[in-house]
Amino acid sequence: MAKTFSILFFSFLLALNIHASEKYDDEFSEFDYEFAQEEKEVQKKQESDPLSGYNRVMTDINDGLYTYALRPVFKGYDAIVHDNIQEGIANVFNNSTFPIRFVNSILQLKFDKAVIETGRFIINTTLGVFGIFDVAKNQFNLVTTAEDFGQTLGHYGVGSGWHIVLPIFGPSNMRDMFSMFPDIYLNPSTYVSSRSDTFVAHPDHAWALFVGERLNSGSMNYSQYDLIRKDAIDLYPYLKNMYEQHRVQKIKE
Repeated sequence: MAKTFSILFFSFLLALNIHASEKYDDEFSEFDYEFAQEEKEVQKKQESDPLSGYNRVMTDINDGLYTYALRPVFKGYDAIVHDNIQEGIANVFNNSTFPIRFVNSILQLKFDKAVIETGRFIINTTLGVFGIFDVAKNQFNLVTTAEDFGQTLGHYGVGSGWHIVLPIFGPSNMRDMFSMFPDIYLNPSTYVSSRSDTFVAHPDHAWALFVGERLNSGSMNYSQYDLIRKDAIDLYPYLKNMYEQHRVQKIKE
């Protein structure tokens, strides 16, 4: 009798365990399925690139423009202009774009960064001789951080939209492309004019400053793009992923 009871008892436990195991497997399978679906949606969103045909063509055009036109100019400029002078010019341009970083820091409620940017601007404009020397960084350890309207929109949850490669400017996305316009109006170079009766720049003045900034910046950084081209098996997706990851990281900062 005791033996029979033991057999029945252990059979009951075995059946209970099998039932619980099946229930757990069902729940796990359901969770696994939902997780797989979410992963699939994320991957689908990442792979969505309706402008890929245009983007690849424009990437090749930009790369050819860089290789055969811009890179020789950058190298020539770098060979002629001393590194210290290049750095001083870069500092002046960086100092002049203080309003862009300040306003976007305020819009993102990053008041600490806004205070730092204000302090940097005052110090570098005065002690740094209109921004030629980065005294704020070298003497006061006040480091600037890039902030623009694209980051502001991203901070409030606006998606990046389709990836798009712009002529000359290179990789971008829909959000960042349209965000360039508010930043342009915050850039003091937009309002520089050689005429004494107006503060609004003529297009040729603004373009001259833009080209000068790009020329100086390109002469300091062209070797970095050379390394990217060397490492990239397929240049377009390589630049695309690098850009999008960089923007995501900047928005999180």
